[in-house]
Amino acid sequence: MTDRIKNIWNKFRAGNFREFISYGFWGAATSAFYIAVFQLLFRMFGVDDRVSKITAIITTKILAYVANKFFVFKNRCESKKALFAEILKFTVTRGATMLLDYYGYILLKKSLNIEPEIGNVISMAAVIIINYFFGKFYVYTKKEKHEK
Repeated sequence: MTDRIKNIWNKFRAGNFREFISYGFWGAATSAFYIAVFQLLFRMFGVDDRVSKITAIITTKILAYVANKFFVFKNRCESKKALFAEILKFTVTRGATMLLDYYGYILLKKSLNIEPEIGNVISMAAVIIINYFFGKFYVYTKKEKHEK
């Protein structure tokens, strides 16, 4: 297990600094979009906070796929099969972190009585970190870049 962690850490360190900065920029942009959608629906239009949360998550996932594919990891799929595999991996991993985001938010709100906006930011921050590692080491891999 220690060797596996070291291997992941070495891959992370060997990665392009531009990629890390780009992920930070696009992460901030999608996070701002996410908060804006949540606030717009919840505060301005009075939509239930859970519906606002789910809507913000789904719309942000779509934006995140496009940003990560074209601007962060700059992944090119050489076949429809590789593109389908990439989209499937993205959907599965982001679906898992969406559940973590949503239920983490509910837990923070109900168990700790945290305000919706604060719970939203806390759950979102955890998910951003997890999503980077999923994208870097699972979704946008070199294998898919060269698969034909």
